[in-house]
Amino acid sequence: AVKFSRGAIDLLVYSEHETTCHVVDARTYNTEQVLHMSPAISADISGISFCPTGPRLYVGLGDAGIVEYQIDSIARRSFGASSLI
Repeated sequence: AVKFSRGAIDLLVYSEHETTCHVVDARTYNTEQVLHMSPAISADISGISFCPTGPRLYVGLGDAGIVEYQIDSIARRSFGASSLI
């Protein structure tokens, strides 16, 4: 799955088949952060979604549940920030 965030956060997220998502700075495409789901969870990634009402990223892990990541929206709105999540 591939998703772009809305608004001023400017992130691109794409998932691999299992347990890994990549968060890319959509302003420059030079910065990437890799999110590894818990090693105890071996599940296919069933979907990714940005929260429409707040700075959160959700990753669906099939029957294993949903993982929530908080996006540092203040840092993302200041263009010099290097932190993605």
